[in-house]
Amino acid sequence: MIEQVGTPGATNSSTAADGVEIQGAGQRGVRGLCRRRRSACAPGRNASQHRRCLQRHQRIEIVSTQGYGVYISRSDADGMRVGLAGDDGIDVAGSDLAGYFAGPITVGSCTGCLLAAFAVNAGDRPLQPGDIVTVRGMAVGAFDNAASLWQVTPAGAGLPIVGVVAGWAEVDVKPEPRGESGVRLVPREGGRPATTSRSSTTARFRSGRRGGRG
Repeated sequence: MIEQVGTPGATNSSTAADGVEIQGAGQRGVRGLCRRRRSACAPGRNASQHRRCLQRHQRIEIVSTQGYGVYISRSDADGMRVGLAGDDGIDVAGSDLAGYFAGPITVGSCTGCLLAAFAVNAGDRPLQPGDIVTVRGMAVGAFDNAASLWQVTPAGAGLPIVGVVAGWAEVDVKPEPRGESGVRLVPREGGRPATTSRSSTTARFRSGRRGGRG
């Protein structure tokens, strides 16, 4: 815990290993607490001044990292918790996926959400984005984010409409410290066809059901 720093309390401009490593902490691993005119940033008579103090000083900023920006090996409670945010609680822009969850999630509400799944083209012709498909079965998927793959074919007369092809997917391999294989499917937008060849057999399609509040 660092309560007050006029000049940097610790400086680490370059390191071959970790800049700061915390193996275990009884309470907070890292806590930023700013001081303003000899008094800590704590709720008091001037609420607006307290809020400005928190906004300006209490933060952790990671400019660049070659590995994980934040990596939590284990947490007995919440891995990451945002009690209150004036804007977005978490704002993520990812080159592959904005978020990846190995387990189930609960969302109070969702705007513009679509149910999506990875699927295998089980038909005899390529699928393009916008094609309407129906599910014919399931296939085993050897991916961290797709243990099973739907087998789909173009929807025809008398067949139920299940979804619309949204794009294609490619296999991405990255080392994972969580006991997973590190092999996952990454969705890609565009017109690359999903054919029956094993190298590009996986297509991602969106269900006709739209997520909403609930």
